[in-house]
Amino acid sequence: MKKYLMLLILMLGLLTGCGGISDSDYINTVKSINTNNNEKIEDLAKRLLRQSEFYLLNKDSLAFEDHQMQMVVLSYQIAPNEMFRQIKGVNPMLPELKNLKWKIDGKTKKGKVVAVSTDLILLKIPTEQDGDYVSLETKDIQIYNKKDNTKISFDTADIGMIYLDIIDRYGYKPIVKEEIIEDEPWYDEIKFYPNGRIKMVSAGGGEYHYEDKPINTLELLAVLKEVNEEVKNFKVDKDDPFYLSMRVNEIGTRLDGLSLSKKLTKEEKENLNELIGIQNAIFEEAKKYWMD
Repeated sequence: MKKYLMLLILMLGLLTGCGGISDSDYINTVKSINTNNNEKIEDLAKRLLRQSEFYLLNKDSLAFEDHQMQMVVLSYQIAPNEMFRQIKGVNPMLPELKNLKWKIDGKTKKGKVVAVSTDLILLKIPTEQDGDYVSLETKDIQIYNKKDNTKISFDTADIGMIYLDIIDRYGYKPIVKEEIIEDEPWYDEIKFYPNGRIKMVSAGGGEYHYEDKPINTLELLAVLKEVNEEVKNFKVDKDDPFYLSMRVNEIGTRLDGLSLSKKLTKEEKENLNELIGIQNAIFEEAKKYWMD
């Protein structure tokens, strides 16, 4: 997912003949610089603005924290359909990039700071001028929330890029009013510990018991990776489909049960939703080995 240049240090140079040129010409020069990915700075800036606006608009309903990057990337890689379903479920707002403006916003040691902004986001692009060359390092580009002047990290913008790639791929549009359909419970009986953690779920004639301890997202993610590898490496003429179905459904029930716990934090809910999405994709891939 790091094919984009956000975490790479790229030195960019362009022969400009810009000694003494006006601010508008300087800005146009910077806009036209090509990155090593053959993306012009103007296009990069618009992409960063869009990703950062998406973060600001939806940070309370989608996972954006640095420690959630691994889970979001894995979901993107093996469960894009499920990821899109979950995105639709929270009905996120889309960025509009209103009042896009470019200007000079100060000086560097030998050049100028080019700023580009919308109503919500400000990018500052420090540049240096050396004779006939204008250069910049993309790692020095700074992203700000205009409302409170706080910085937005490139990792956060990267997560916004992942969500927007799924949204663009599947053609999502925000829903003004969505009908909510109540599903029948998938379990027969449920019990809790006094602290609200799940203790037992009865479903399909079986009982599933849980320890009274905090949810360990990394441990669950590791199990999902193991199960996913078992599915990928399954040999029809050699391996046992019953065992595979047991492994896939066991982690699914474990995750579904944990999601029933009371007093889950926002972070725990987001993590479990991401993990359940990954498990659903694994199930869809694996069920062909035990279902007609």
